[in-house]
Amino acid sequence: MTRIAILLSLLFSTLAFRGEDRLFHRPLVEDAYYYFQIARHAVEGRGISADGEHLTNGFHPLFFAVCAGAFAVTPNDTWAIRLITLFLALVQAFSAVLFGRFAAVVLGDRQGTTEAIAALTYAGSMFLFWQHQNGLETGLVLLLLLAVGLAFTRTDPAQPRSALALGALCGLLVLARIDTGILVVMLAGALLLARGSGPLWRRVGTSGVVGVLSTLVSLPWWLYNVVYFGSFVPTSGRAQQAFAFEMSRVESAVHAVATAASPFLYPFGEASWAMAAVVLVIPALAVAALASGAGRAWRHGLPDSEPARRARQYVTLLVTFALLLAVWYCASSWAAHFYRRYVSALSIPGALLLTAAVLTLKERSRWVAKGLPFVLVAPSLGLLLLMWFAPDRLVRSGFFNQLELVRAWVPENERVAAFQSGTLGFFRPAVVNLDGKVNPQALAHRGRMATYLDAEQLHWLCDVPSMILFGLGTTPEELGWKQVANTGDFTLYHRL
Repeated sequence: MTRIAILLSLLFSTLAFRGEDRLFHRPLVEDAYYYFQIARHAVEGRGISADGEHLTNGFHPLFFAVCAGAFAVTPNDTWAIRLITLFLALVQAFSAVLFGRFAAVVLGDRQGTTEAIAALTYAGSMFLFWQHQNGLETGLVLLLLLAVGLAFTRTDPAQPRSALALGALCGLLVLARIDTGILVVMLAGALLLARGSGPLWRRVGTSGVVGVLSTLVSLPWWLYNVVYFGSFVPTSGRAQQAFAFEMSRVESAVHAVATAASPFLYPFGEASWAMAAVVLVIPALAVAALASGAGRAWRHGLPDSEPARRARQYVTLLVTFALLLAVWYCASSWAAHFYRRYVSALSIPGALLLTAAVLTLKERSRWVAKGLPFVLVAPSLGLLLLMWFAPDRLVRSGFFNQLELVRAWVPENERVAAFQSGTLGFFRPAVVNLDGKVNPQALAHRGRMATYLDAEQLHWLCDVPSMILFGLGTTPEELGWKQVANTGDFTLYHRL
């Protein structure tokens, strides 16, 4: 079944060979095109910039390096994105393999089936399909979380040299996504507080190896942020920061946690309490299976080795880390549509829970064993088929409405402003980002965006009306803008 899992993940690489009418659309998301813009400009010698003019840090450096590599290999934009899509599929395949190995450490590999079933569970997950194939850093983060977990199981708190691999991987993890630094601190603390694992001075040394190595590996990124932008936090994070307590955010955060904890399925549509309850049915059934008589008997066979105990400790740390992020982003970020991605680390414990339940059921019924591969691969295989054969309206990104609107009305030699400018800025030059994710100048004018538009002498503005209202603080008409046209959710404005 491990081979089936790898084959399924590699099948996702076929997404790279779709026609251009689909390649640029789902499962890629709008923010993926910020990576593509910045990588292309860097390779062209125009600096680390989204618009070719202003320096930016609105990205995570490890995946940016991958994208830059793709654009360095080929000057053709289409083929560069094909290469990135291939990379995403390989990352998912490797992640499925690592998850299988990690699950075997946590649960024990009875009859040699745990690793295979776990790999298949990971590869077949709808939630993980979206996280790996969205064109962002999330899949790379998940891969490194699994690699870090395996390294943690092999680290002896009493042997500082055993932490060398863990420290280096933690540094790469921070380069993949900056907020994982919280998890790195938790891991270093766990090694320090591992009583009964050698004298304190050795545990201090082991913890220090993780802290020092991870800092050294990620240091260039920290320095780049502070020297050029005056903050450790990238503009992509600061642009979405707005502290508030809102029930709509709480609802989205609970929905995100429920979705990540139940990665087998993926609820489309808006976040809601009802949908959160629905997706939690699968984890609830898994817990019920493990609480049954057969489940209790199965749990008695869980390994009690030191690596197994460390692996289970890592799972606990992952859950704590993901819940901390859920609380933090709920309080600090208005971008509720990203909460699921922010707490994606919770999908690893969620997939482990499902794997354990499947192993319990497999021992009770040979019919379950026979039908298992088909059930586990169905969700992501179904999504793959949808990406290939579903009607265009289901696959097409709505941001291409924005692009078509601008192409139809705005002269090519004139600049156009947009709060959401990923797709638009990749396919059209002379686009000014307004939400500040990749434009520090716009971020500096947050709350005074009308002043920035005047200073930059911008005469075209295109975005979703609600986003424009949110960014400007008032309607465009009150500032002298006139509506020109609209397509889909997007409206184009102009002023003389």
